[in-house]
Amino acid sequence: MKKIIFTFLVVALSINMNAATITSNAVTGNWNDVATWSGGVVPTSTDDVTLVAGAVITLTADADCKNITYPNTGLASTSIILAGFTLTSSGVIYIQTPFTGSTTNLLDVGTGRVTCGSLSIYGRNSPDRFSKVDITTGTLTVNGNFMDKSNNNSMNSILNVGAGGTLVLNGYNWDYPFTLVLDATSTVKYTGSVGQPMYISTYANLVVGGGGTLKTPYNSITVNGTLTMDGAIIKLDNSKTLTINNGGSIVPGASNPYSATNMIQTIRGSASSSGIGSFIYKSNTAFNTTFPVGTETAYSPVVINNLAATVAAGASITIKAIAGKPF
Repeated sequence: MKKIIFTFLVVALSINMNAATITSNAVTGNWNDVATWSGGVVPTSTDDVTLVAGAVITLTADADCKNITYPNTGLASTSIILAGFTLTSSGVIYIQTPFTGSTTNLLDVGTGRVTCGSLSIYGRNSPDRFSKVDITTGTLTVNGNFMDKSNNNSMNSILNVGAGGTLVLNGYNWDYPFTLVLDATSTVKYTGSVGQPMYISTYANLVVGGGGTLKTPYNSITVNGTLTMDGAIIKLDNSKTLTINNGGSIVPGASNPYSATNMIQTIRGSASSSGIGSFIYKSNTAFNTTFPVGTETAYSPVVINNLAATVAAGASITIKAIAGKPF
C-alpha cells in the first residue's frame, strides 16, 4: 500500500512541476526559438504564457500552451502572428492594452487557426490604445466564454473577420460591446453543445449546430448570405425576426435534414410578451424552398415548390408557426 501511495504522489508532483509560466522577451522572434523566451524555454501545452511589451512573436510551426496574457504595461505594441499555422490555448487568451502610450496588442490569426478555451479582449478608454484580433481567411474557435472587459469602450476592442474568415463560438457566455467587423463573405458558427445566445444582429454566412440545442437571438437578426441549419433550433420569441435578404438562402446541413431538432422556432416567449417571432425571406427571383419552422411542440415546415420563377423586386414572405393553429 505504501508503495502505491508513494508512486501516486510522485506522479502528481511531476505533473505539477511540468506546468510553468513562461515569459517572453521584448524581441521580434519565432515562437519555437529559445531566444524568444526568458530562461530559454519554449512553452508547451501545460504552460502559461505571459507576453511583455514589444514582443512580436511569429509561429513557424503549430504551437500549444495553456493561458496567454498580453501586457498592460509598457509603451510598445505586442503581437502574436500565426503565419498560417495553428495556435491552441486550452485556457484563456487575455488581450489587454497598457494604461499609457499609443499601442495595439494584436492576435494576428491571418490565414491560420486559433482554438482557445476562452477569449477576453480589454481595450482601454483611449483613442490610441487597442486590443485587436484579425482574421483573414483563417478560423478563430472559442470553446468557452467570449468576454469584452473594456467597460463599454467598444471602439478599442476590435474583432475583424475578413473575406473568407470564420468565427466559431461554442460557449454560452458572451459579453459583446466590442467592435465586430464581418466581411461580406465571412462565416459565423454557433456550434456549441449548449444553448447559446446570438448577440450579433447582421451576418454574412451563418451556421447553427450542436445536437438540437437552442440558439436564441438577443435581437432580430439578418442573414445576407447562406443560413445553414446543421442541427440546432433558432428560437424566435417576443416578436423577434430572422430575415434572409435577397440573394441569401437557407439550407440544411449535409448530414442534418430539417426536423424538430433542426428548425426555426417561432413562439411568443411569455404571456406578457409583445408577439410571436417570424421568419422573413426576401427575394427578387423565387421563393421555391423549404421554410423549416415550428413551435415548441411541433415541427410544421412550409414548402413552396411551384411559385413563379420571377417575383417583384423587393418581395418577401413572412412565415410563423403558431401553436394550435396548423397550416
